[in-house]
Amino acid sequence: MKCTKPFVLAYNRLFSFLNEKGYDELETFWNLLEGAILERLKYLAETEGLVGLTKYWSETLTAEGADFCITYNSGTVSSVTIHIRSCPSLSKIKESGEPLCEQYCSHCKVMYQKALAQHGFKFDIITASGGCMIRIE
Repeated sequence: MKCTKPFVLAYNRLFSFLNEKGYDELETFWNLLEGAILERLKYLAETEGLVGLTKYWSETLTAEGADFCITYNSGTVSSVTIHIRSCPSLSKIKESGEPLCEQYCSHCKVMYQKALAQHGFKFDIITASGGCMIRIE
């Protein structure tokens, strides 16, 4: 999915609108969205495991223009760690001058956690000013 500025701003506005109605409305939307747009992620998780997830995020974050680093660890506890130093979505919202939906970054946690749990993976995310750290086991 292309992460164009109009798309990101529309998402931010929609998230803000739903959040004003209550966080439950926003989370319901994200759960519906997860089922509609994360099929490739779930397929790669099922068929290729962490290697497939590494492939998914490498392709997706490159297409979005993110500044990121991915580490695949095949040790005792296999994992993928993704460090997004600069989130392209947050950068686009900031450049626009529009207010950021206070829950904007939560969509990643809700959607990816749900999608990956269906395939036995644990998804953790820590957000920080303009970026985040993701760990999948």
